[in-house]
Amino acid sequence: MPLRVLFAGGGTGGHLFPGIAVARALVDRYPDTNIFFAGTGRGLEARAVVKEGFIFRRIRSAGLVGKSIIERQIETFRNNGVKDIVVIVGPNKDKFQLKNIEYVVDKKFHDHEQLGSLMAANKHFQNDLVVSFGDVIVGNNIMKQVVESTHDIGIVIDLKWEKNYESRTQHPKSEADLALTKSNKLTKIKKNLDLIENHQLGEFLGIMKLSSLGSKKFLDIFNRLNSSHKGKFHDAPSFQKAYLTDMIDELIQTNEIVNPIFIDGTWFEIDTIEDLENIRRKIVD
Repeated sequence: MPLRVLFAGGGTGGHLFPGIAVARALVDRYPDTNIFFAGTGRGLEARAVVKEGFIFRRIRSAGLVGKSIIERQIETFRNNGVKDIVVIVGPNKDKFQLKNIEYVVDKKFHDHEQLGSLMAANKHFQNDLVVSFGDVIVGNNIMKQVVESTHDIGIVIDLKWEKNYESRTQHPKSEADLALTKSNKLTKIKKNLDLIENHQLGEFLGIMKLSSLGSKKFLDIFNRLNSSHKGKFHDAPSFQKAYLTDMIDELIQTNEIVNPIFIDGTWFEIDTIEDLENIRRKIVD
């Protein structure tokens, strides 16, 4: 019987790359070995594991004191007038039992990455839409700025992003999704960007606001690429393995206007156990 081996770590290079090295050695010695890596699905680990050709499984982050992460997200949406909420779920769909929520099951989560999971809810790309990653918590003041945005395609950006990394040792700055902006338009989005002349540099929070026109453009471009694109796609090895940032960069490179929504306020990203513990000390119900 073939070996089945699961690797799980903190999501940082210090855990990940030794795990990949061990996985390679196992496959070299026992070619029939089934290798799996598990993690949050949004950091160095996901890209590195997929690049190595191993299977990556996303797992849900742990909750916070008093309320889960998703409960806090939903509360913030509703506090700002967003009543129709859709949650995309995958292999752990039975864990989600919140009321008055529409759930979309991503039945093909094995075959694609973040962008493909988002587009499992493609029927909702009709009207004004706010898209949010599942591991980001923002304050009501930030969500108010997002909801009130009038851009067709608006990307939430924090220009004071570096302060959020002062107490993070397991999730370095190199993992931040950065965006360059000039004249109130995005010119580039990816990791490890440097500030250039006449531009501003900020971090993408993982939140996007689309108008009805922006939703239609996003969906049309996605459908075209999904049916025709071959090979590497921006920073992803293929379109099927693309992240939302790859799609945003495609919009920029094809001359669609992508505007920043510059925010000022408190927000948290939960990528590691350290992040979770730091936030638990700051949030009190």
